[in-house]
Amino acid sequence: MQHISQILQRLPIMTHAKFVELVREMRYNQRQYFKHRTQGFLEKSKELEKQVDQYLKDTSLPNQQKLF
Repeated sequence: MQHISQILQRLPIMTHAKFVELVREMRYNQRQYFKHRTQGFLEKSKELEKQVDQYLKDTSLPNQQKLF
């Protein structure tokens, strides 16, 4: 089993505030897409969703169980 310090060393560096801002921007673009149905908002939403998903994947512990 990996020591927690080894896990923390490989985590991408993102502050809590930066992550919150990333999620806010993602949600804004999602709402704008459903309001206006434009390709630009859709593409930006998908790009931000990928960033959020990747960060969550990168920061999950190796033995953490999946919900679904």
